[in-house]
Amino acid sequence: MNITSHHEGNSLKVSLSGKLTFSDNAAFQSLTQMQSEHQVQQIDILLNNLDYIDSSGIGMLLVLKEKCDEIGATMTLSQPKGQVAKILRIACIDRVIPILP
Repeated sequence: MNITSHHEGNSLKVSLSGKLTFSDNAAFQSLTQMQSEHQVQQIDILLNNLDYIDSSGIGMLLVLKEKCDEIGATMTLSQPKGQVAKILRIACIDRVIPILP
């Protein structure tokens, strides 16, 4: 998985590409560190280039959402496609994290 990110004011835009699996846990944790270091109030995770996500990947998104909730920040997922969109829909992630088209 590749992660690219940039700040816009108090928000963080993150783009994920490739596959999000357990092996990406350490890299993904850098997002939670970045969130707290920069006092981010909004995180938008762009998923249009993510080709695959497994249950560990979903778990990582949920942990990040929990960290956001702890500090009063918001988190959204944007533009999932194909298999990723299907998996997120089956897992009912939209009940916990808003998913934008």
